[in-house]
Amino acid sequence: MTGGQSTIKSELVAYRFEGANIIRQTRLFNSSNCSGDVAINFEETGTIKIGSRKSATDQGRKIDFDYNALQAEVTTDAGAAAANGVHLCGITDWVPNKPRDVRNQSKDLNCYAAQVPRQVANIYRVDNGTLYFGTLTKESVLDSERPSILDMTNTFTAA
Repeated sequence: MTGGQSTIKSELVAYRFEGANIIRQTRLFNSSNCSGDVAINFEETGTIKIGSRKSATDQGRKIDFDYNALQAEVTTDAGAAAANGVHLCGITDWVPNKPRDVRNQSKDLNCYAAQVPRQVANIYRVDNGTLYFGTLTKESVLDSERPSILDMTNTFTAA
């Protein structure tokens, strides 16, 4: 994404669980290594439902995500320049620290590129503070498409 004098060069995805609620943050940075200030932040929220064990081989448990809201926020002037330059989510008057509901534009390629609301059937496991999922996707995943093994290459650690 380019616009004005700003270029988004890296992305960091983080999950926050609060009881039966989930917050999936996608943070976009002007740096190539996810350092410095977050330029643009997408926050997808919803609920989760934990199920039974899915696989005896890797001890993954079923988890269902029901994402129902999406907000976008630019947090820096550089983020605002990038967002306005590409008309992020069809909006041309982005200013720092003013979150906006972008659920209706979520599926657009110049927005989040994923439909919200959406449901994702997945599996997970936590080992010594490290979280593993079966797949990482912004697509809807039906129960019949639920992964059968964990992806041990993509990890999340408690902050």
